[in-house]
Amino acid sequence: MKSRCKNLMAHARRLKSRSRSSTVASLAAPGPLLSPVLLSPSRLPMGSLDLMQGEIERTGSQSSIQMAIATSIREQENGVGVVGSGKDIAEDEEPVRWGEMGHEQQVAVMEGECQLREGGWCALREALEDYADEGDVQMCMMLALVAPEELNLGLGRTIQLVEAYVSA
Repeated sequence: MKSRCKNLMAHARRLKSRSRSSTVASLAAPGPLLSPVLLSPSRLPMGSLDLMQGEIERTGSQSSIQMAIATSIREQENGVGVVGSGKDIAEDEEPVRWGEMGHEQQVAVMEGECQLREGGWCALREALEDYADEGDVQMCMMLALVAPEELNLGLGRTIQLVEAYVSA
């Protein structure tokens, strides 16, 4: 990782310098603005439909996500919408060891882990774009150097973010 950072920094210094405002303005990559979508049964792991009922996939703008969260909280307070909370589920079932699970359960667990992991990286990608929009070049550069593959940043975009920090 250190050699990659050194190479990026050296390459960024060799590139033509730009003003900070023009660099920051070019950092934000526009993405589609979607509204929240209910999870479809075909996209859920087997056996988890009853646990996932009422949950919303995070694919929208910040305001639509906040609205969905507020609605969900109100429904939970009124006892509407969610079949069972995590606390209820944890009280009903004993933990099962990996070796004791059937193949279908193991696949469902792995798919759930993958969905959670991808959801986290998606949130961090959105945060990176927000930082770029705000002009926070230090945070953009740090994220670009720490996790470029996970954030789906190409070498050019990574260099662009590092260059913006160096020239700031």
